[in-house]
Amino acid sequence: MASEDLDRRLRIIESSYGREHGWYLEHHGVRIAVLSEPKWAEMFWVAYRIEPTSDDPKVREMLRSDQFWGSCDYVFRNRDFREEVVDRAFGNRGPQEDEVTVRGLYITIKEPTLWETVRCFRRLWRARKRMETCEGLRPPTPLAT
Repeated sequence: MASEDLDRRLRIIESSYGREHGWYLEHHGVRIAVLSEPKWAEMFWVAYRIEPTSDDPKVREMLRSDQFWGSCDYVFRNRDFREEVVDRAFGNRGPQEDEVTVRGLYITIKEPTLWETVRCFRRLWRARKRMETCEGLRPPTPLAT
């Protein structure tokens, strides 16, 4: 069990605390949008592309509303770690219509110990070595003439 927990926590860390997998936006228990393509907007803020999951014009209007984003009447569910729900994050509509900027949207875990950090680096190092080995097996790319 401890190994499974450590593996899960390392996977969460490797995914930038769940950010890279994206999020489902839920309003009163109903999934209304998917947040994807995270990019750092500024310190502590991450911009996501927001895709409504409904064609309902009321839902689309709500997602464009400053009142909705100011209400915190929603929760975020991670797309890979589905049991993880974040209800303390808050957002603002982004400069683009299909964008929202959110602060505090990440999975909280127990901080890794020194040994766990070493294991995480070893794991990443091994993955990089495997990638380099696979690159070495590919035929060389022909040069442009």
